[in-house]
Amino acid sequence: MKIKRYLIILLVIFGLLLSGCDLALILLEDNPTYISVWHPFVDGKAEGVQFAADSFMELNPLVTVDIFYVPYDDLLTQYQDAVSNSEGPDILIGADDWGPELDLAGLIAPLTGVNTNELNQASIATGIYQGYQIGIPYSLEGVVLYRNKTIQPETAATNSDLVKKAKAATAGKTYGALLEIGHLSSHAHLNALGGALMTNKGLPAFDSPEAVTWMQMLIEFNELGADPWYSDDDLLKFKAG
Repeated sequence: MKIKRYLIILLVIFGLLLSGCDLALILLEDNPTYISVWHPFVDGKAEGVQFAADSFMELNPLVTVDIFYVPYDDLLTQYQDAVSNSEGPDILIGADDWGPELDLAGLIAPLTGVNTNELNQASIATGIYQGYQIGIPYSLEGVVLYRNKTIQPETAATNSDLVKKAKAATAGKTYGALLEIGHLSSHAHLNALGGALMTNKGLPAFDSPEAVTWMQMLIEFNELGADPWYSDDDLLKFKAG
């Protein structure tokens, strides 16, 4: 049985559904079910997708999951063209920021029939658009802070303490702290301070005391020897001691 007009888009953070029907109800039918999957992954991630599909088919003998690779740069356009012609995959693995565009184009609909209570609620909240759930997480990637015990024997209790310890340890080619100030790594600090880049209505929200404090924090990071945006220099220097 082919699932008609039923599409799951598994984004880097979210999964989006084209129709409001419950996938679980469809899979309970006693007829063979075919599910096609498009993804942009290579190497290990591609193997992970195939492993998940194989494991699912082992538990659901009546379901056939067909995995198909599409290069990332072509994926969104190829998907949009396919769906416009009433074709395309049942499952698409793509980028998280495609969600609003696909929703506005009418290519997806609110997610229903999935229990999200046991999932990470912070990530679940990021899948809400226009007041309804358009996505659920299928993987999470975090940003961590490593401490070189040779340079920083003791952990810092607060950000001010971190700055103080880092300045005291900085000498010559030794950095007391090497911190990333790019988008991915720094936004968590803004959230922790109680601020945000925009409101739920999409209006700018960075003109606030919390955002000013956040910017001052990033300036301090830069003075401590912050790593250039989106590079691996911090990792390489950490490994080098």
